[in-house]
Amino acid sequence: MLGLSQFFAELLTVIGLLSGAGAVDPIDDPQAGAPFSVGGAVTGLVSTEPLILGLGDTRLEVDQDGPFVFADFTSADAPYEVFIVSEPPRFDCDIERASGFTEGQDVSDIEISCSSNASAALFTADRLHQVGLTMTLEEWRAFELDTIRHRCEWCGTDPLYVSYHDNEWGVPEYSSQRLWEKLVLDGFQAGLSWLTILKKRDNFREAFKGFNPYEVSEFTQKDIESLMLNKGIVRNRNKIVSTIKGAQIWQDIESSIGFNNYVWDFVDGKPIQNKFISMTDVPKFTDLSIKISKDLKSRGFNFCGPTIVYAWMEACGIVNNHLVSCPCYEKIRNS
Repeated sequence: MLGLSQFFAELLTVIGLLSGAGAVDPIDDPQAGAPFSVGGAVTGLVSTEPLILGLGDTRLEVDQDGPFVFADFTSADAPYEVFIVSEPPRFDCDIERASGFTEGQDVSDIEISCSSNASAALFTADRLHQVGLTMTLEEWRAFELDTIRHRCEWCGTDPLYVSYHDNEWGVPEYSSQRLWEKLVLDGFQAGLSWLTILKKRDNFREAFKGFNPYEVSEFTQKDIESLMLNKGIVRNRNKIVSTIKGAQIWQDIESSIGFNNYVWDFVDGKPIQNKFISMTDVPKFTDLSIKISKDLKSRGFNFCGPTIVYAWMEACGIVNNHLVSCPCYEKIRNS
């Protein structure tokens, strides 16, 4: 017969065995401490320089499309986050599903898509030491400025918008008829995006006889009703009527001093060269646009508030509002 102390000792042994039933010794667990890989695929990378990725303190260079992998990363259920350390010159890369947990298996679904960006800086300040150059101070300043040039952000990547930004917007306009056309289109744009108007501009030109004020001023009620059925333009009756009225006012100004002279006299015939660094620096309107707006309205023009007028001044190059980092800024300033 067992003594009381021996009975309890054996009972504790049994309980210990039962509580450990089903438990796996870490030494016998094939996943415990086993490394897992984290990776995915890269697309759109066509560059002579690599894309550099990071995972913790580890760096990985990727120089072509296809799979990438951080091998022997960590153990089961560990968190991970892959990030872009640096992109190849003039490439933009985006990463999807960059973070998560290994959850006991390899990770292979991270997607990185790259695309070329011709307007991006070719060199950045932290890489200039890698370039062996001999140049004068003036050459250096020109080179330094060129490395940070990029388009104004507002035009995005739409080809039509980019072409408008690069070739039209901000270029001084001295044609009386084109100045009026742009004023009309800016009036139609109110409440819409300028890209919407650009996509319809050819339709507008056809509907309004190439924006010939002499022809538009002769439009009748029948023409107005026809324009209201034209799906290719912005069908706003008030703005259509205002355009016809504006064509008549334009003729009065053109016959007296010239509409182009009337417009450019506000700035003494010379574009205002602003020096904005960021889009947040650009105002919606100015004292000058308020002054021009009031004068236009006093002559009978409509849809020409200070904000619309300032957008018109920007488009016509009355003010040079390209950011100083934009390649178009110096091109227009020196034209």
